[in-house]
Amino acid sequence: MKICFIGYNLLPDYHEGVRKNTYEIIWRLQKRGHKVFIITSGGKDKVVFYKNIKIYSVGVGQKGNIYSLLINAPRFIKKARRILLEERPIVIYDRFVLMGSSLLTLFASFGLRIVKFKTVFNTPIKKSEIFDSLNARHTLFEVAPRLSFDNPLLWWLILKRFEKVIVVCSFLEKKIEKYSQKVIYLPEGVDYQKFAGNKVSRKKLINKYFKEKNLKNKRFACYLGHPAYKKGIDYLLGALPLILEKQKDFFFIFALSKVGETGEVFLKKISQLCRENKNMVLLGVVDPVEIFLLSDVFILPMIYSWGAIALPNTILEAMAAGTVVISTPMPGIKEVLNHKKTGFLVASRSSKEIERAITWCLENFNQAKAIGRKGQLLVEKYDWGKIIDEHERLLKNYESKKQN
Repeated sequence: MKICFIGYNLLPDYHEGVRKNTYEIIWRLQKRGHKVFIITSGGKDKVVFYKNIKIYSVGVGQKGNIYSLLINAPRFIKKARRILLEERPIVIYDRFVLMGSSLLTLFASFGLRIVKFKTVFNTPIKKSEIFDSLNARHTLFEVAPRLSFDNPLLWWLILKRFEKVIVVCSFLEKKIEKYSQKVIYLPEGVDYQKFAGNKVSRKKLINKYFKEKNLKNKRFACYLGHPAYKKGIDYLLGALPLILEKQKDFFFIFALSKVGETGEVFLKKISQLCRENKNMVLLGVVDPVEIFLLSDVFILPMIYSWGAIALPNTILEAMAAGTVVISTPMPGIKEVLNHKKTGFLVASRSSKEIERAITWCLENFNQAKAIGRKGQLLVEKYDWGKIIDEHERLLKNYESKKQN
């Protein structure tokens, strides 16, 4: 079956979140014999190949941000429609995170006999979160676009026009039913064996990253991702000096994947803390498998999750590695983290609770490791192989309908 994936800035230069998962789905569908191509905004007008994936880049400004996408919407629709007419896919997977952006998919495919699936990653922005921003730049680039392109009215107008609405967390099923009756729960996945089956030794990893330090008896904790305000990085930074002062065998790793629009201020704070504390280090882009296998604890104190996947990739990856996860009770996160059973849940915006949870894990290390193992067993059901089986069942159903 020929399948088109369409979304915002799905170019191969940066893999995280939705982009990373999109490529995982595509690679695995290709291995099962499907022909898959991508139409994406961002970059320049060109056709590129990445690991045998054909990518049509429709230029809407080099950065491809939401404002340039809006200004160039007619141009994007025209070019995307021409590509769809040439390629003639049977199915389109719409992977735009902002709901309003999915209008591009609907206009580009209007009148064409193509089955359309819409993936929903989270709920619309809440009114209480509209002005909960770090600074003017954050409001301009994060809050304003989502308020404009991710409101409930657009959800109602758009979702009913897709043949199937895929939700990535089970709590979204009831949320979406008021917008569409064609909802199916199909989560994003994790390469379970890559994390759970990796046998690299901690000694080898310590020598790779910290060979000049004597760290063999340390307990490691980490933060992996870009330093975004919504991820609660400010409250984590508030907790760490208190722990480092009390726990002499504690070592903290910041592993950053991307700084982003609002991350510069946090990057400066992290760098300053690392200069002041010998038991804290800032790494660049790293292999998540290695960092989670090295770490005993992973901390992601989310404040809110709109504009991203409701269940972050890093939580599934850390759990698959057997690493103990500390996070906040966001609806998607609660689907895998059961407090003191498969992980730890702390109150949002609380440096004190983050400190207490990390301290508990350090002082009750064997119990914490047992919780990590339970979490590891839980997320086996999210293995990409099992998830792709569900995608195949969905596709075969619509392939037979198309043939009829």
